[in-house]
Amino acid sequence: MTARSTDARAGAWLLAWDTREAPAPTLARVAGGGAAGPVVAPLGPSGFALLDGYLFDRAQLGGRPEDEDAGLLVAAWERWGAEALAKLRGAFVVVVWEPEGRRLVVGRDAAGVVPCFLRWDGRRLLVARSLDVLLAQPDVPRRVSPLALAEYLHDLWSPAQVQGTFYEGVDRLPPAHVLTLQDGRLGITRYWDPVPAGFEWARPEEAEQFEPLLRQAVGRCLAAGADSLALSGGVDSIGLATLAAAGRGGRPPLHAVSLRFPDPVCDESATQAAVAQALGMPQTLRAVDEVLGARSLVDVALELSATSPSPVLSPWQAIYVSLLRSAAPLGLRRLVTGTGGDDVLGVDVTWGADCLAALDLAGLWRFHRTWQRSAPAPGLRVARGVLWDAAIRTAVRRQARAALEAVSPAVSRWERRRRLERAVPAWLVPDRAGLGRALVDRHLAAPRRLAPPEGAYVSRLRAQLLAPPFLVELDQGHAWAAQAGVELMLPYFDRDLLDVVLRMHPEHLMAGGRAKSPLRRLVAERLPLDLPSRKMDFGRVFHRMFRPDGARAWSRMGGARRLADLGVVDRAALDGMMARYFTGGVDQLGMRAWLVLGAEIWLRARSGDPSLPQRQEVAS
Repeated sequence: MTARSTDARAGAWLLAWDTREAPAPTLARVAGGGAAGPVVAPLGPSGFALLDGYLFDRAQLGGRPEDEDAGLLVAAWERWGAEALAKLRGAFVVVVWEPEGRRLVVGRDAAGVVPCFLRWDGRRLLVARSLDVLLAQPDVPRRVSPLALAEYLHDLWSPAQVQGTFYEGVDRLPPAHVLTLQDGRLGITRYWDPVPAGFEWARPEEAEQFEPLLRQAVGRCLAAGADSLALSGGVDSIGLATLAAAGRGGRPPLHAVSLRFPDPVCDESATQAAVAQALGMPQTLRAVDEVLGARSLVDVALELSATSPSPVLSPWQAIYVSLLRSAAPLGLRRLVTGTGGDDVLGVDVTWGADCLAALDLAGLWRFHRTWQRSAPAPGLRVARGVLWDAAIRTAVRRQARAALEAVSPAVSRWERRRRLERAVPAWLVPDRAGLGRALVDRHLAAPRRLAPPEGAYVSRLRAQLLAPPFLVELDQGHAWAAQAGVELMLPYFDRDLLDVVLRMHPEHLMAGGRAKSPLRRLVAERLPLDLPSRKMDFGRVFHRMFRPDGARAWSRMGGARRLADLGVVDRAALDGMMARYFTGGVDQLGMRAWLVLGAEIWLRARSGDPSLPQRQEVAS
């Protein structure tokens, strides 16, 4: 179809523009794009506006009540021009074509809930919500990036991964960014930054807006058609459930969708059921074994990998996607989740190093005590992690590096390179002079994030919404939810809430020695239940479920053949590392083993390799 068509609701979409040959971009529908597709509306005599996703605060955008979201986008664009992007609230990708200036604009929502991928070769631009739609184009190579895979397996993501993907020549439009293509020149800029340079901590009166802003975020989801909520036993989802119950008005209560883990150490079913009953929420509570059925974690990872834009990050993603699929037949289409609560309300361990650097020993001790009250790990392990690893050792290294940088920048750079090279495990990048050097060079080229006097914690905050693992998780979650016919709604990533909560001082977030204090206070005032203060320890369940199935899959696959062919791993050395975990020796290697196995499965599944592990019965 042409770009001016208004019949674009079904399926995925592809925008293409050869700037040398075509006077305007074209927009094509592609089958298999999920339950909800984009809507296109005319803009002026021959322009158009596409909106894929959903908008909040519709009445404030200047459209008519009966307008679809693309019509609201047109009204906002005619009123504010490109500045409309900064005024939109919701989850979306927007595309606007202005024929008068032959300008194409593509924008993504503030938190990046809806993905957007692109390819630009200096002449032709391709844009799509789905990575596979781009990869299906005949002139787009399906070359996997060995460097991106090496960074992933090393858990050493570089800033290049903010825009890069696991495929060479295919990029991601980051959250809160806008792409402009005009006169053959393409530019990508950020239109919103919640933690700009020189920012100020939220004033007390601003911090007190946390509850009204979270209530507004939940209310926006309800008004946009939210019908269900992923209810765990944690305070993040319980807080959303509490506000949704209080603010639903005449709407039916949200349907709670919950998962029960078999091990008593992490079984939250009693809390989940009590919350749902207290709030009058109908509930679907399913056990992990029931959701997986005859499948293992490896089975589900295999199924997801075939259509995943990247290797499956976590085994828990596989389980929750299965839960999504079981909820869809109930007619649930818009699911509210507590994703993001840890990201925006948790205080990162870098705060301990900043307290020590400022000689705020009382603040460091309060921080340590707060972690001890909420972390599932033993007290001594928490003390070592917070006081020694994150604070004392980090502060000493920081001072030593600063002193070395002042004396000799060249020696400092050499020391940093040597440290990065030593950190690469023996089984990764056997070609140390080629791929290994590129791995280190990309991190040496990255700008140093620490910017005194703001400190490491602020630097961490600043990178929060553009952290590559976070972006990959959003890409995957959206793709799998779309396949299940469900849209995800994430109130903790509401832009107006983020504007305040990311500037809230750690002492406010830990008031009274309790993690996520403002949220806990909100729940305690409205829900007469005694909620656990510690996070659940899912490590035991992970090892129990993954170790036997992973070992069988690894044996049947014959190791990491695809990763080795790409030069990413040394098979002999890697087999040793995997054996140390699968034989029950070193639990700390569990997530590394998952990343390796998941990446190998993903490579084989995406290439149609028949040498994949066969599905296993749970009883085996």
